[in-house]
Amino acid sequence: GVTKALSGWSVLQEVTLANNSFETVPELVDVMSSITYFDVSGNNIAGEIPVFLAFASNLAYVDISSNSFSGNIPDYMGGNLPQLYSLYMHSNDLTGKMPQSICNLRDGNLRNLSVDCGAEEGSVTGDVSCDVPQCCTVCNGYV
Repeated sequence: GVTKALSGWSVLQEVTLANNSFETVPELVDVMSSITYFDVSGNNIAGEIPVFLAFASNLAYVDISSNSFSGNIPDYMGGNLPQLYSLYMHSNDLTGKMPQSICNLRDGNLRNLSVDCGAEEGSVTGDVSCDVPQCCTVCNGYV
């Protein structure tokens, strides 16, 4: 599959697997350190945001929008993605509050941050609580 095909590429920089009806994210732990662009938008991927994104310290662009990711946005993403410029997570089933570690990236490189926002504190509506424009740059779409 895709995981096996990409696993030997030690200097892989861009992964674009958008709009392919994938149901899982390829495990790319061994190549994540070189990846700068990661797009799996428009698939049928369910479950939590993959942990291997924590190993992607050079990521500048992440688009996981238009899937069925669920649960809270992991706090580790903010601490491990200092180069991040664009993070698109809208059109998913994410809940909770945007981690402060990700909001803090807005003081650095992060310019575009989108999630299905608007949830009140303690809400279980499928939206993420995120202050606009202090943290999220836009709700429910691209900048």
